[in-house]
Amino acid sequence: MNLLGGRYAPLTEAIGFLEADFSQVVEADQRWRASLGGYAGHPINGAFPALLDALLPLTGPLTRYVWVPTAAGWTAYFDNFVIGGDPFGPVSYLAQQIRCRGVTIGSRAGTDKRGVSVSFSLYGSEPTKWLNLVRAVSAVQDEGRWEWTATGTVQPFEEVERYRQRRVRDRLTPDMLERYCGALGIRPFDESFYGSKGFLVEHTNVRGSVRTETLQQARAWHGLE
Repeated sequence: MNLLGGRYAPLTEAIGFLEADFSQVVEADQRWRASLGGYAGHPINGAFPALLDALLPLTGPLTRYVWVPTAAGWTAYFDNFVIGGDPFGPVSYLAQQIRCRGVTIGSRAGTDKRGVSVSFSLYGSEPTKWLNLVRAVSAVQDEGRWEWTATGTVQPFEEVERYRQRRVRDRLTPDMLERYCGALGIRPFDESFYGSKGFLVEHTNVRGSVRTETLQQARAWHGLE
């Protein structure tokens, strides 16, 4: 299961969300990036897929990301990292700065070049034992072996009985991920959930070499073509 039928994967295989108004998120992000230097941002408009097109080409390290408003008071994050999105930093940090909840999800289909990965993480506004992570669960296949991770405080919407399944791949599935997000008012795989405007941020002072690929090249590298 993937947003837009998977045709924008790997761009859409990891998504971040902040439970805050779009303008509030953009303002907080701009303050943060101004303190770091080397970033520039501007508004963009268009149908949701066009907002993702603004991230292309894919790069390593990531050089562009976009904030997009949603229909439920959450603001979504996507970036152009060539090996798949990396929403952890912005979501974790800004959840504390804005004092709101944050969510990161991952839903990666397996191919002959990579394993399956399904993950859900919830962040809060206050420090926890590890940064501000409230809860994280993941089922990841790496080189044929499966690893299960569950840490933090169990949430009321979790289907904890599934975590006793013998096969790790059955403990957290894309369907479960969709239900977990739904309990928070997030519809991650529904195109209509996302708005038709965004705020694009570019890293203008990247040091060292940058790997650059078209979406088609990245999909081929991931075994998606």
